[in-house]
Amino acid sequence: MNKKNKKLILFLIIIVLVVCGVAVWLLLGLSKTEETLAHELDIYNWEHYISQDILDGFEKKYGVKVNLYEYYDASEMHKKIKENETKKKFDLLILSDAYLKKMLKENLFLKLNKKNIPNRGNLDPQFLNKHYDLKNKYSFPYLSGTTGLFVNTKYVPKNTDSWDVLWKLDYEDKIGFFKTPEDFFGPISKYIGSPIVPMTRRDIQTIENFINFHDMNWDFYGFVDIQEKIISEDIWLAIFMSGHAHEIVEKNPGIKYIIPKEGGAIWADNMVIPKGTKSKYTAEMFINYILDAGVGAKLAAKYNYMSPNLKSKRMLEQDSVYKEFANIDKNTMKRLEYYSDYDQPENIRKLQEDLWKDLTKDK
Repeated sequence: MNKKNKKLILFLIIIVLVVCGVAVWLLLGLSKTEETLAHELDIYNWEHYISQDILDGFEKKYGVKVNLYEYYDASEMHKKIKENETKKKFDLLILSDAYLKKMLKENLFLKLNKKNIPNRGNLDPQFLNKHYDLKNKYSFPYLSGTTGLFVNTKYVPKNTDSWDVLWKLDYEDKIGFFKTPEDFFGPISKYIGSPIVPMTRRDIQTIENFINFHDMNWDFYGFVDIQEKIISEDIWLAIFMSGHAHEIVEKNPGIKYIIPKEGGAIWADNMVIPKGTKSKYTAEMFINYILDAGVGAKLAAKYNYMSPNLKSKRMLEQDSVYKEFANIDKNTMKRLEYYSDYDQPENIRKLQEDLWKDLTKDK
């Protein structure tokens, strides 16, 4: 081999080594960028729905400062997420299955990298692979609960077991509705024998006729107000969520929580990552942290909602409060429906929205 060929081969070897080195450097750089924790994480959650000690635990474990933003009106949350789609505002969002379904259709969330969420293996299969998010490409469950009826047995018969108590004039000024359209129209729909979500013009017309026939003063309250009103006995009947039953009953033992015989709603809140975030990896680390068995048990015990985490449930088997207020027996489960199981036609949704605006315009 002559000297010229040797130089050429040596030159080519050097070029190959340089190219390989650059490729490795780029791959390592990209991997590092993708899997570097952010300094801060902005979380948007329902009001009073995560405890400070859980946030502190994440900060201590990962060295990430958590900024918590809260909402109590899902429609306002929806509007804010849409407005911030192209901006960096929220890195993680907790929302109901009904709004998850709606907002997935609007392409507002990022797909999850499940390799960063190994604790997903702790989850109960009944909360996974829902038809609106097959294979959980975008979401994992946070907590689950029911929406039923709080009854003050000091003023209302102890054997009350039906939604019909809400339409009795004797209690007109002592009834409170949680200010969401689903939780107002749902009980009426169940009571009159329709699906929990109105699906036809006839369903909407029947509900409107029912409302007009009873011609009552409907009082709607936010998250905190409705709890205070039922505890203080300003109202005797309230439609609200199961997780607050223990706190309410503890403060006023004369109150009980029931799922009326006609049935009610079951729901699951979920964790998703909105588009626009620059902290996707950190958000996935937080999802994985929440799905840890110990953290999940602490979360469920704090709020007395049903845990979607099988390992967390096992840790709570001896928790008498959790068993009384969070567990749902098989017979009750048969009477419950998910709002998200229904695909409400757009024109019917608009009719329901208009009816809701008319009911709440001065409230």
